[in-house]
Amino acid sequence: MLSVLLMFTGASLLLRGADDNISFDGACILSAVIPCALHASFELTASIESAAKVISPKACHCSPLSALGLTAIVASATFTVTTTALIMFINPSLSALLLGQMNVILYGEVFLISLTFVGLSTVQMSSPLPKSIPSAPPSWFGAKISKIISLNQKSVIATGVALIVLLVCIPIGPQYNSQYCVGRYSQQLQNLQSSFKYRSKEKTEITFMSWNILLGHDMDGKGNLPCVSSAINVVKPDVVALQESDALPSYWGGKDALGYLAHATDYRAYHGVPPLKSSLGVGLLTNFKVVEHRVSILPSSPSVKVPHYSLTETVINISSTVVSNETHPEQQLIHVFNVHAVYKNWTGMGARNISQMQMNEIAKRIQIVPTRQPLVLLGDFNLNPFEKELDVFYELGLKSALHPARKDFHRSSLLNRHAFVDHIFFRGLELVKSELLEETGRMSDHLPILARFRRST
Repeated sequence: MLSVLLMFTGASLLLRGADDNISFDGACILSAVIPCALHASFELTASIESAAKVISPKACHCSPLSALGLTAIVASATFTVTTTALIMFINPSLSALLLGQMNVILYGEVFLISLTFVGLSTVQMSSPLPKSIPSAPPSWFGAKISKIISLNQKSVIATGVALIVLLVCIPIGPQYNSQYCVGRYSQQLQNLQSSFKYRSKEKTEITFMSWNILLGHDMDGKGNLPCVSSAINVVKPDVVALQESDALPSYWGGKDALGYLAHATDYRAYHGVPPLKSSLGVGLLTNFKVVEHRVSILPSSPSVKVPHYSLTETVINISSTVVSNETHPEQQLIHVFNVHAVYKNWTGMGARNISQMQMNEIAKRIQIVPTRQPLVLLGDFNLNPFEKELDVFYELGLKSALHPARKDFHRSSLLNRHAFVDHIFFRGLELVKSELLEETGRMSDHLPILARFRRST
């Protein structure tokens, strides 16, 4: 029963412990306990089967007891396969059904393993079989170990090993991840620091950054949040628009990426669509006063199954930081739209239509904003500067900070293919400078982009 309790405790910590930074602890508990529980289940099944055959030599190898264990194994394997298919978006229908439902997947696995373990233990304790019947022959490895230690000693040792793993992993794991990231990208961070060391910004200027942070991982799948926060602290933008910043519990261990970055950079965080809505996440970091913050899922098509993409609309008041001679309250407001849009080429023509649908929806939201108020639209559009889906923004009078001529074939904001899909559009502001921060290297699959503005006179 201790194993069952530990499994459910580990699953709960993994799924619900993001805010308290104990998700990693839950993962350690599951990693230590589940193999022990499965091993005990296999031994119990073999022991009961062996005893049944002694009483009835004609007993079938496929008795209900074997079926119970086999069912749990097959079900767990099915969960593993379906979760893998979900992550890789192999089947759009499956992804739509299970995306964001890690609580169902993980608790289902733990329940089946626990059911097998408890069921077999109950059968063994209540079985009328003679106690003198020998158990099933152990494996070669098990036979060697059994000569040294008894079954009870095995349980004690397994528990001790699990505790040692927990005691070692809980304090070392997160610290190792932080040191790994900063250590591996130390040269990139030094280059970035050198680039920004002698830069100065006038009090009337406002800096916007946009960065897709790959759900808190670098190009090699390692945690990148310590590096991302270090880069932000070097650049010191006034507004940071992040994409893939609300990491889903089902994929990345329940990390609160935006919360971590807010704490590590001393910004206030404004979240996007809740992770249970199955969005890949958008979020905003700023210390400006936020007058209004809204989140929404961008439109899709029922005939094409893709992950949900989302948008944040934030109205910031810059009067508390930026010096201005204007006194009208509305002149101190800037509307900030943070976008993460669909990649139109990954499912063919259907997704291309969705891309245009999403751009049109964003354009409708922009049209609501009074034209006298400044506006910045930025994020990961998954569209190159020259693609026609972006025409709607130019028709509304917006300008591109990085691609005024809509031609940029020499640079790429992506590291996994050549494309420039990250953009900053604006109106009602004077562009001072824009740039692609190539110094960050492989911290994410996207490079951050930066634009500095001053209020138009």
